[in-house]
Amino acid sequence: MTSPNPNPRVLVIGAGPSGLAIAQGLKKASIPCTVFERQPQNLESRDWGMLLHWGTPYLLKTLPPELQARIHEPRVDPHYDYSEPPKRMNIQTGEVVGRSVGENLVRVSRRKLRNFLIEGVDVRWEKRLADVRVGEGGVTAVFEDGSEEVGQLLVGSDGGRSRVREVLLGVEAARSEETPFTMMNFSEAKYTAEQARFLRSVHPIVQLGYHPGEKCVAFLAAIDTADPDPAGWRFQNFISWAGPPSTKDLEDPMARAHFWKEKAANFCEPFRTAVLNIDDSAVPPIDALKQWAPRYWDNLGGRLTLAGDAAHSMVPNRGQGLNNAVQDASCIVDAVVSVVKGESTLKDAIDTYEAEMKPRGKKEVEMSYEAARITSRLIDVPMGYEYNLDKDSTARGVKAAGGKSGTGWD
Repeated sequence: MTSPNPNPRVLVIGAGPSGLAIAQGLKKASIPCTVFERQPQNLESRDWGMLLHWGTPYLLKTLPPELQARIHEPRVDPHYDYSEPPKRMNIQTGEVVGRSVGENLVRVSRRKLRNFLIEGVDVRWEKRLADVRVGEGGVTAVFEDGSEEVGQLLVGSDGGRSRVREVLLGVEAARSEETPFTMMNFSEAKYTAEQARFLRSVHPIVQLGYHPGEKCVAFLAAIDTADPDPAGWRFQNFISWAGPPSTKDLEDPMARAHFWKEKAANFCEPFRTAVLNIDDSAVPPIDALKQWAPRYWDNLGGRLTLAGDAAHSMVPNRGQGLNNAVQDASCIVDAVVSVVKGESTLKDAIDTYEAEMKPRGKKEVEMSYEAARITSRLIDVPMGYEYNLDKDSTARGVKAAGGKSGTGWD
């Protein structure tokens, strides 16, 4: 046993799901915590759907009872029971070729989850981290506006382009790795009431598919169906491919929209209707998919660590980013609580967290990349898979009827 530390202060960089879950868990344990976010408070963040399944118990553990009772609120459809596994389709022929399975599998809106988790949390907005100093008195976050904040632990939850990661490892070692995959992900599509109902006809939440002729992966998902009028529902349209064209090739917004709609003209329904009826003035964002796997870093006596995408950036093809992020958050809260209770030193507590998180995150980065290769047909595998999304499934998933095995994706 060590001496209890009743008044530690934790600084969290980044107001995404992992950072806010850490703040909720520490607040629940009456431990001071402040979150620093580089974006303005009134800036509406990009939205997309995320899978939440095996990570649910970790998220619930960080929440106070009043939020636990409302855990359904961030779901894309709070009223759907998720009893039907999403179907996987050959979107050239319309044939249903498989399904994605996972225990407690639900989809949440990132925007709704963020707004849910931010309740009651101390967030300082427009605070862009410049540097970090560590001394005997703790850790100091230095911001670009010249202000400084002191705590006993600083957690980088600032995403795949993490400044905290750069501080820990240097700019080059912290740089995300390029992959051969490019995606367009548009989450603000709205339709007529008739079209909206049609888009949910194959599955109420998400349809997934691969087009062997166009060599692309696509999915169509409801992202917010709270409005009683289907014309108010929002949908997410996603397309990903390996190789050209690159983000540079499609810098021009009109060329980008034309490329997507040209491909979608060869999709089966409801994918075709979803893309072709996106407003012509809409500009779908395009991103080169990158990844970063955790490795050795010096946490400076337990003063600095990483969580969420800052700790393990993975391509979205298994839908595991959120689940790993909330496990990180729960484990960091447990680590800090053990220090407060005098059960561990800060260094031992953070070393223990990282010893579990790093191999888990590295494995998931590798599995997600493997899933992207499979679903983009860079690996020749037969169709007809049952794609398993549970935490302990291997890169190729579990055996399905017919003896095949596979992997899942968002």
